[in-house]
Amino acid sequence: MGARTGRDIGSEANFKRSESKLEELKADVNQVKADVDEVKADVKDIKRKLTVLTQDMMQHRADQLGLERRMDALDSRPQ
Repeated sequence: MGARTGRDIGSEANFKRSESKLEELKADVNQVKADVDEVKADVKDIKRKLTVLTQDMMQHRADQLGLERRMDALDSRPQ
């Protein structure tokens, strides 16, 4: 084995920098994955709430139509 050349040392330094950047990138990717999972959970919650809101609105509209029919029937009765 011979002495290490400047080129070998430079290559090793480049490798270590690349390795360090790769670890940073992995951490960033893991954070993005966690953020995406959180957004997915939020969207699921919003969809659930919209479903409940839609059902409530439909029920209220049905009740309103029923009341309107009853009022029309009362209005059409002779006095």
